[in-house]
Amino acid sequence: MKNGEIIIIEDDLDDVDVISHLLSNFLKKKSFTNKVVVLSDAEKAYRYLADNENKPFLIISDINMPRMDGFMLRDKANNLKMFKENFIPYVFLTTGIASKRQLMEAYDLDVQGVFIKPIDYIKFEILIAEIVTYWKANTNDIA
Repeated sequence: MKNGEIIIIEDDLDDVDVISHLLSNFLKKKSFTNKVVVLSDAEKAYRYLADNENKPFLIISDINMPRMDGFMLRDKANNLKMFKENFIPYVFLTTGIASKRQLMEAYDLDVQGVFIKPIDYIKFEILIAEIVTYWKANTNDIA
């Protein structure tokens, strides 16, 4: 659902502030009405997704999180009814991929993208805009 929630799963408060700010500014600039939901760890995110009646538009998840990392979250989420019955873009936005094995693991979990968080603010702004713009243009609202 193109107007569904954009869920950010991120444990680093500084990254939450930057991503939320960039995303909110972009949505406002484009007059998009998506609600932004921030979840501070993978366990909270899983509970939210499992209990959520609404189909999110897009999920942006960190990989490196304590207790349950992004890989484990995506693996568990793949078994939820919401993900079995709907196409919901799920992308990783992370500080870095340590190895080719990690990149392969991400794609084995059916993620739609793996992006490295830019250090440069302008590049980060462009990346967030490109991710949302891509999925707005390439996602159908099929009930």
